[in-house]
Amino acid sequence: MSKKKYIIISVVVILISVIALVGASYALLTISLEGDKEITLRAGILKVDFSEGDSINLINASPMSDKEGLKTTPYIFTVTNTGNINAYYHVSLEEDSNNTLSNSYLKMKLTGSNGYDSGVIRVSDYGVGTFEIRGEDVLEPSDEVTYQLWMWLDEDAGNETQGTIYQSKIVVESYDRESNSPNAPMLDDGMIALTYNGSNWVKADRTNLNNSWYNYDDLMWANAVTVSESTRSTYKSAAVGTVVNIDDIETMWVWIPRYSYSIGSEDGTNYYGKQGTFLNTTPTQALPGEIDVKFVSENVKDRGSAKYIVSEGLKDNSWYTPDAPLHLVMKN
Repeated sequence: MSKKKYIIISVVVILISVIALVGASYALLTISLEGDKEITLRAGILKVDFSEGDSINLINASPMSDKEGLKTTPYIFTVTNTGNINAYYHVSLEEDSNNTLSNSYLKMKLTGSNGYDSGVIRVSDYGVGTFEIRGEDVLEPSDEVTYQLWMWLDEDAGNETQGTIYQSKIVVESYDRESNSPNAPMLDDGMIALTYNGSNWVKADRTNLNNSWYNYDDLMWANAVTVSESTRSTYKSAAVGTVVNIDDIETMWVWIPRYSYSIGSEDGTNYYGKQGTFLNTTPTQALPGEIDVKFVSENVKDRGSAKYIVSEGLKDNSWYTPDAPLHLVMKN
């Protein structure tokens, strides 16, 4: 039986940050983060609402250290599920196309009352344009999460940033997760998204614009690495496409999306898979056939037999979901 799909609401919060640097003192004249929400309700089953709190308004501030940046007044907003089913949502930062200040000079931190903490991150780590600063989360009916966002100019900013402007807005978007689309990779703060360009491992755009980091339809997996402490800050601030020296890599990771699997049997006794594209004979233990795999969303946990008879076909109770979503591959 097909499931009814709900694509319900988008909540857009305008978050404007203007940076203007004038004179040799590198004085940051203003950072102004202000909210202005627009709500479009498309159905009445799932609903995420937004309420704004205080805005950031720093006058005559200078480029500052992380410690100083975290002492500034954060921008506060609350996300609430006022519907009657679970609401899945993420928080994104959408940059203005007219910005003249590179986001590599900006740092930020996002925390949530649910325990979420992004840590101190450089905005450029998340790419350019529109990118998630808080990945997928779920709110049960009546639940709410209050977020705090700090943003400041890095203490390394110099003359090259004078007279520049940076503007952005926060987008809080909810969506249905009944579909079985695979869950996007989630990296720890110390990990570098990585892809192979045919000759070298290079830093990937973790926003995955144009499927450049991973593409599950084409069996292109999301890779990531940790690098030596002495090179970590260099690679984290480096541009997309920068070659990552193999000697700097300490561990290599592959993100495996959440999936369920089932193993078919041609004879109903020995479950060696099924005939298919790569096998046209009866599967044997020495020469097994294909295993059925499907990607599922992270709220799915199939607990079927993981077996089925090919002549009878797959059934709902044929699928099994393993619990481990990540595989670690150690560098040789």
